[in-house]
Amino acid sequence: MTIAERITTLALESLDAHPPRVPESVDGFAGILLVAEALARAGRAVPRALRDLARAALVTAPDRDSLYEGRAGLLAILDAIDRDGTLFARPRAALRAAIGDDLLSTVEIDPHVRDSYDLVSGVAGKVIALRELPDDVAAHVRGLFAEFADRVAAFDSTVAERPLDLGVAHGVPAVLAALNIALPGERALARRYVDLLVARSFDVDGARRWDSHWDRGRVPPPRRAWCYQTVGVAAVLHDRALLDGDDGLRALALDALRGTLREPEQLPWDDALCHGRAGVALIYARLADADPRFGDEAARLARTVLENYRDDVPFGYRAYNLVAKREEDRPSFLDAALGIALFLIEAARPSDRRWLPLFGLRPEAAS
Repeated sequence: MTIAERITTLALESLDAHPPRVPESVDGFAGILLVAEALARAGRAVPRALRDLARAALVTAPDRDSLYEGRAGLLAILDAIDRDGTLFARPRAALRAAIGDDLLSTVEIDPHVRDSYDLVSGVAGKVIALRELPDDVAAHVRGLFAEFADRVAAFDSTVAERPLDLGVAHGVPAVLAALNIALPGERALARRYVDLLVARSFDVDGARRWDSHWDRGRVPPPRRAWCYQTVGVAAVLHDRALLDGDDGLRALALDALRGTLREPEQLPWDDALCHGRAGVALIYARLADADPRFGDEAARLARTVLENYRDDVPFGYRAYNLVAKREEDRPSFLDAALGIALFLIEAARPSDRRWLPLFGLRPEAAS
C-alpha cells in the first residue's frame, strides 16, 4: 500500500507539471481518480480529494470516444468508483449519449482496420464502457458484430496487408469481451466468436495456445500477457463459459491457462497490467478456486512485482515499450506505474474489481 501511495502521489505531481493531452483518459486524471479511490477504500491516504480529481478528469475531448484516451474510459471509471450511482449524474448522462451517438454513426467495422473495432480505440471498447445499451444502440451493435463475424470468417491472411489480430487489446477477442459485458444474453452471436477464436488456436502439449495474430504455419511462442497471447484470450473465453454454463468451453479455457503455467518467464517482461506480470497475476487470481496452482502463481508474481519496486526510478517501476524495444519512465495506467499501483492495492485488499471492464473482463466472474 505504501508503494501504491507513493506512485499515486508522484503520478499526480507529474500530471500537474505536464498536463496530459487527454485529461479524461485512463492515463490522465481519470486513471489517478481510479487508483486514488481504491486507496481511499482501503483506508489509505490520497493526495487530493476524489471530487477534485474527478473534476480534473471531466475535461473531455469532443472528437474522441475511445476506452483509452477518450470519453468512454472516463465513463467506465466513473461507473466503477460510483457505488451508489449518484456521482456526476449529468456529465455521465452526456457521456453516455455521446458514446451512443458515436456507435450509431458507425456504419461498419473492418478486420483489416483494428482501430475500428478493438478494445483500446474501437467499437468494442465503447460498447464495454456503455454496458447498458439503449435498445436502438443494442440493435445496431448486434448488426455490426454479426457482419463483423462474417468478415472475420472470410478473412484471407494470404492476401491481407496485415494479419488478423488476435489480441484482447486490439483483436477479435475484444468483440467477444464486449458481448460478455454489454450483451451477455447474445449467446448465439457470442458462440460464433468462440468458434472463430478456437479455430484460430493451436494445440501445444494438449492445451490451446493463441498467437498475437493468425498464421496457420506458425506455432505461437510461449508468452504470458493480457493484451496478447493465450492468457488474455483464455480469460475472455472463460467469462463466456460461465455466462453460458458451458462446461466444455470452461475446461478448454482452464486447460489453456494451465498450459501457460508451464511457460518460462520471457524477457523482456515488465510488471505492468498490459503485457506484464501484474496483468497475468490478476487473471490467475480470479481462477484460484478452480485450481490452487493459479493462486500460487498469482501470489508468486505479486511478490515479484512488489520486490521489483525501485526507489531510484521516477515512478518506482520502469515500463518496457514493446514497439520501441526500450525501458521508459512514465506513470501510465494501462502499461506502466499507475496500473501497477492499482494491482498492488488489489493484491493487498481484494475487492469486487468493478474496473475490470477496462480490460474486457467481467467483474463478477469467478472461477
